[in-house]
Amino acid sequence: MAGLLLSSRSAEVAACALETALRAYRRDGRAPNEETRQLAVALATAVPLTAVRLPALLAAAGSQAAAAVKAEARRIAASRLDPDAAGSASSLTAALSASEAARLAGVSSQAIRAAAAAGRLVARKDRITGAWLIDVVALDEWIGARRAA
Repeated sequence: MAGLLLSSRSAEVAACALETALRAYRRDGRAPNEETRQLAVALATAVPLTAVRLPALLAAAGSQAAAAVKAEARRIAASRLDPDAAGSASSLTAALSASEAARLAGVSSQAIRAAAAAGRLVARKDRITGAWLIDVVALDEWIGARRAA
């Protein structure tokens, strides 16, 4: 496959379009061909924060690529919140807002806040703002538990 040069926004649009096509493949009982799988890997790698919300794209990319994309999305989210700890995924530094966690999990921020309030999702409230701070590792585990259920 020839190399593509896309802006981040164009890559996000292409990833969403590919997600739609992959869902149609699945609905029609067809499997994506090798070129489509390679495109899924390239797009997922290019826009990990978008890709984590696209399950068909991650499935087409394969389990190894999906795991790498999820890890990169966690790293990016953590580094945006704590630039001094870039790459660290410790529960002390890697915390997301409810809206950031919702975007990564593909659910509403209300669902994130409800899960945190109920104790189903490890989170803490900021003492000053009262906003929920969601542990990145716990969010990944929560997403996995939701998919398994």
